[in-house]
Amino acid sequence: MASHDPTWSSAAGSPTGNGHDNPPAENEMARVILASISEAVIATDAAGCISTINAEAEHLTGWSRQQAIGLPLGDVFRLVDLDNRGPIECPATVAIRENRAFRFETDALLVARDGREFIVEASAAPIRGEAAEPLGAVLICRDVSDNRHLQRCIAWQAGHDALTHLPNRNLLTDRLRQAMAQAQRQRTLLAVCYLDLDGFKPINDRYGHEIGDRVLVSVAERLTALIRGSDTVARIGGDEFVLLLTGAEAPTDFHPVLERLLAEVAAPYHVDSRQLTVTASIGVAICPLDDSDPDTILRHADQAMYYAKQTGRNRYQLFDSEYDRKLGRHREEIVRIRQALKEQEFRLYFQPKVNIRTGKVIGAEALIRWLHPERGLVPLGEFLPVIANTDVTESLDTWVINEVLRQMSAWSAQGFTLPISVNISPDNLQRAEFVDQLAASLAAHADVAPSLLELEVIESAAIDDLGHIRHVIEACHRLGVTFSLDDFGTGYSCLANLRRLPVDGLKIDQSFIRDMLDDSNDLAIVEGVIGLAQVFQSHVIAEGVETTEHAIMLMRLGCDIVQGFGIARPMPAEELPDWVRQFKPDPKWSLWADTHWELTDFPLLVAQYDHIRWVKQLVMAIDQPLGRLDENEITDRHACRFGHWYDHHGRLHYGDLPEFTDIDTTHNRIHEVGTRMLRLHGKGQTEAARLLSAELLRLKDQILEQLHQLQSAVTRRHVDQR
Repeated sequence: MASHDPTWSSAAGSPTGNGHDNPPAENEMARVILASISEAVIATDAAGCISTINAEAEHLTGWSRQQAIGLPLGDVFRLVDLDNRGPIECPATVAIRENRAFRFETDALLVARDGREFIVEASAAPIRGEAAEPLGAVLICRDVSDNRHLQRCIAWQAGHDALTHLPNRNLLTDRLRQAMAQAQRQRTLLAVCYLDLDGFKPINDRYGHEIGDRVLVSVAERLTALIRGSDTVARIGGDEFVLLLTGAEAPTDFHPVLERLLAEVAAPYHVDSRQLTVTASIGVAICPLDDSDPDTILRHADQAMYYAKQTGRNRYQLFDSEYDRKLGRHREEIVRIRQALKEQEFRLYFQPKVNIRTGKVIGAEALIRWLHPERGLVPLGEFLPVIANTDVTESLDTWVINEVLRQMSAWSAQGFTLPISVNISPDNLQRAEFVDQLAASLAAHADVAPSLLELEVIESAAIDDLGHIRHVIEACHRLGVTFSLDDFGTGYSCLANLRRLPVDGLKIDQSFIRDMLDDSNDLAIVEGVIGLAQVFQSHVIAEGVETTEHAIMLMRLGCDIVQGFGIARPMPAEELPDWVRQFKPDPKWSLWADTHWELTDFPLLVAQYDHIRWVKQLVMAIDQPLGRLDENEITDRHACRFGHWYDHHGRLHYGDLPEFTDIDTTHNRIHEVGTRMLRLHGKGQTEAARLLSAELLRLKDQILEQLHQLQSAVTRRHVDQR
């Protein structure tokens, strides 16, 4: 490099501008200044060879000053494109060639000698002589790697969920717009699926957020594994996810993947030593069949999900406008019920429970009613389904427990004490704080013995989460509170489940009680439940008892505690004490109070009610087809179910009793009358057949009386044998 050129001295690293070497002091000052600059500085001569390089440039390039001086700048300062990694012309080269300052508009990647890479900002300016011609260039480079990584991290976080690393709501909005536009262009369908987990909140409450987060991560991984690369899974908050499924020709094309999603989410999650289970409710809006804007599409999918959750959970539901209207009305009803709770419009009614063997009132069940200002008294069945699976059930349960305890405290002050049972919603039992809140309520009413409070939970809820329900029951026992399974027989409990649940009682579902006098299958179920209760040493109660016959049959089967309209209708709290004091048992109960039926005699009871049903069906057949009765059952006394019992089980066990023999004549006469009715019915002589029905009903009563005498004789024989 010519010493008279206004350039940088390679010996001292300092500029010269007057054609003579700078004094040593100035050269040293220039060297110190260059070393102190935090940016990389490299100077070149007119040929583009390095004349000066400072310490920061040595660090970034990996070349020492001694190695770099005199080398072409492109050998030391190697730039590539940040995205495609193609080579980039050095800014200093451009500055010398075009004799102007030059700066990259975008970042570049500097590849160091040892392979390290830095994201850099680089600019260069020519060093001009007296005639303004370029004598070289000065390159200034700044390492922006940390800043760019931070910016990219911030940008990524702005569009992604920190826990699952899925797109968040912000990025989902952009992806949804793109997917909708693509569906329009390609004339395909897009499914916007709003997914909410069922049963996640109890896991979070019971085991803590760390376990809950691990379940969410697992759900995210399962969802991602099931979709294609062109689809999207986003987490938009809590336990809510949105999936964008693209490229279908018809709505039914989405059904298989939706079924797989439900099955995959429902598979058990193994977290540490725990096996946890959640399911999913999915709402689906399909574009462009639903041609709304993106925000409305998401809202429609959300509403369909809500409907799926309300109609059973673990299912998917496609949106349509009718659901939208239903959901709107449903939400309005929930708001109104919340308002009713706030404005104290709810009341407790109490239905007594009676031990029909002893004739004593042994308790009552608290039943909530809504005293609506316009509609009057609204029963539970009309508003409970509305609030199912919402937080309103928890609020209502809490109100009921506190109100029951308050009422029991008030009764106690009047000298009246009676055990009260309360039905608790399954969702409430899942809450981690349920037992603590119950303990606090009991402490606030210390004058009420905890043993007077019984909690009831439906059987299906108990077997859904056996381990947790067992934990809750044991915790309630420690507080002194008892526990029963409600609606027993509808949840298909197995013996293993019952053995693991330390319940104090079983309540037979009223649907079996209501029809047990007409349906031998229901009668068998009732007998089976009573037997299970005896095996597990639990008390058993029958609800839905409407007649004296119901009560007597239950007592003979071994169920002594009953409730139902046949005993008393639910009544306000202020009426219950007087009702209990004035209660008188049905005199007919005492006829069977001292008898204990043997299991071997159960077919006799079944035969009795088979006969009653047979007669009812035949009488009804006068004005309509025979239904389930065929002609042979009417004309042949051995073909009906009662006749089959009489000829086999009855004759085997009671054939030596005269009371058994007496039945045969009446049974024959019944079939004779029935056959005549059948013939008249076939000839269209309806009135004549109807006249004979009175004789048939008289004979039915006669055979029932004979069966009663037989059962009394059987009971006496059992007593004598003891």
